[in-house]
Amino acid sequence: MDYVTRQFINLTKQFRKELRTLIESLRKDIQQQTEAIRKARDAYEQTCQTPPILRAELQVPQPVEVQTSPKDKKQAREWYRLAVETLTLLAVIGYAAITIRMWREMIFTRHQAQHAVDAAQQSAGAALQANIAASNRFAIDQRPYVWVPDVEPLPVVALQRLRADVFFVNYGKSPAMNESGVGKIFFGKNAVKQAYQWFDSLGTPEQLAAFLAKNQEGSQAVVAPGIPTDIAKQGGHSTILSDAAPTQVEVNWIGANDYSAVVALRFQYYDLSGNRYWTDVCVFHFASTAIGHCKKHNEIH
Repeated sequence: MDYVTRQFINLTKQFRKELRTLIESLRKDIQQQTEAIRKARDAYEQTCQTPPILRAELQVPQPVEVQTSPKDKKQAREWYRLAVETLTLLAVIGYAAITIRMWREMIFTRHQAQHAVDAAQQSAGAALQANIAASNRFAIDQRPYVWVPDVEPLPVVALQRLRADVFFVNYGKSPAMNESGVGKIFFGKNAVKQAYQWFDSLGTPEQLAAFLAKNQEGSQAVVAPGIPTDIAKQGGHSTILSDAAPTQVEVNWIGANDYSAVVALRFQYYDLSGNRYWTDVCVFHFASTAIGHCKKHNEIH
C-alpha cells in the first residue's frame, strides 16, 4: 500500500468519525426537544384538569420593563443551536471537499510520477538497445574472417591415402582464436555426394562445437589477421586425409575424370570476446589438375 492510498484511508476515517459525532449531537438535541415538548404537554394537561381559583388582588402599577419569556429564550437557544449545527455541517462539507480535492491532486501527482518513471524506463531501454546494436556492429566490423585461399593436393599414389594441404588466411580485423575443425577427402564416382552426406552428418555448428570440445579433434591454433606474402610459409595450414587408400585402377580413374576427388572441411574459431564463427570448404579435382569449388558448403558464418 503506497503513501497516497494510506493518506486517503486516514482522511476517510477522520471524516467518518466527525460525521458520526455530528449525527450523535443532532440525535441528543432531538431527544432533548422531544422531552421538553412532552413536559410542556403534561403541564398543559395538568393545568386544564385543575379547577380555576378566583382571587382578587390589588395591582400596583409597576414601571414598564422589557422581559424575556422562557419561550423567547428557548427559541433563541434553538436558533443558536441551529446556527452552530449549520456551521458545523458546512465545515464538515468543506473539509470533505478539501480532502477529496487533495486526494485527487495526489492521484494526479502519482500518475504524473508514474508517467515520468515509464518514460525514464523507455529511455533506458532504448539506450540499452542502442548500446547492444552498437556492440553488435562493432563485433561484426572487427570479427575474424578465416578462409582457405589455397588447397594443394599431394601426389596420388596407389595403396596410400589421399592427402591435401589446406592453408588458412584471416581476412578480418582481429585474431581468430582456438581455430579447430574436421576434414576428409572422398574419391570415386560419387565423391561429391559422399562429401555432402558427410557435411550433413556433422549436424549443426553447435553440435560440431560440442563434438570438438569432447573429442579434441584436431589441434587448436591462432590465425592472426592479415594476408601473408607467402601463404605456404606464413599462413596457417592443415593436412587432410582420406579414410581409404585407392587402388592403381582408382588412381588412374581419378587422374582422368572431373569431380573424382573432393576435399571437405569444416572448422570453427572465436573472436576475442568469445563469439564463435565457422567456415565450410568444399573443393573438387578436375582432370586438368585444377581445383574447383562445390556448389554447396563454401560458406563463412
